Amino acid sequence: MHSKDSEDAAIDYWIDEAERLYQVHDYPEALEAIEQALARNPRFSAEWVKKGIILRALQRYADGSNALERALDLDPKNAATWHERGYTLYRANAFADAAAAYESSLALDPNNGQVWRNLGTALYRQGHYAQAGQAYRQALAIDASNAGNALAWSGLSLVAAAQEHLAEALEYLDQAITCDPSCTDAWSNKGTFLSQGGQPEAALRAYDRALELSPTNAHTWFNRACLLTKLHRSEEALNACERSLALDPSQTEAWEQLDAILAQLSPEVRRST
Repeated sequence: MHSKDSEDAAIDYWIDEAERLYQVHDYPEALEAIEQALARNPRFSAEWVKKGIILRALQRYADGSNALERALDLDPKNAATWHERGYTLYRANAFADAAAAYESSLALDPNNGQVWRNLGTALYRQGHYAQAGQAYRQALAIDASNAGNALAWSGLSLVAAAQEHLAEALEYLDQAITCDPSCTDAWSNKGTFLSQGGQPEAALRAYDRALELSPTNAHTWFNRACLLTKLHRSEEALNACERSLALDPSQTEAWEQLDAILAQLSPEVRRST
């Protein structure tokens, strides 16, 4: 009895340690801790889920999906685990498999607005726009949270824009911003769609608002740089593009945009950069 109590205490310790390390973003150590717990009892479904989540944070998506599949072998009726597996597959760009996992989650719990939104996004990424729109609208019918509804309206805006319904897309973004004025993605996408619709000054204002909310968003800085380049406001474009690259130097398109901006600048300004 004493030995079993000791083993149970060790398992609890490693579970708690894995959670603590995960919360401080020490994912390699968190993985080691959860593996210590699973080595003592591999039949803990919840700990296989935690392992899958940690592996996803390490961008080891195939391994994470396998861990979550093991959890589902132990507890196949767990809607939350199906959702986690769907999100892991989505992060691996396996959009069809992600959608199937989300649908399995919804078959068990059809009243989860977040899963409906994520299903909408997985369908959108596959080009299944009608189905994606239905999923986003189902999320709106279920979710009472302003932040959740803002994301669903934003998703509908992407679906509309993909079908070249730009005015409709902007209306959806206004709905998103009404639900949650701090929704950065809605402001950033509004800037993009306003730019596409020939409203550059309004687009810049939307980008500026997005950057007030999230000044470290490299993608928004890049989009702002592209628009300023089209307006021949080259020095402002240069500043925006350099900000984008400082945040994420891996952006090939941003380096190409930087070359285009430098070509616009006068020789004197180019020499000073």
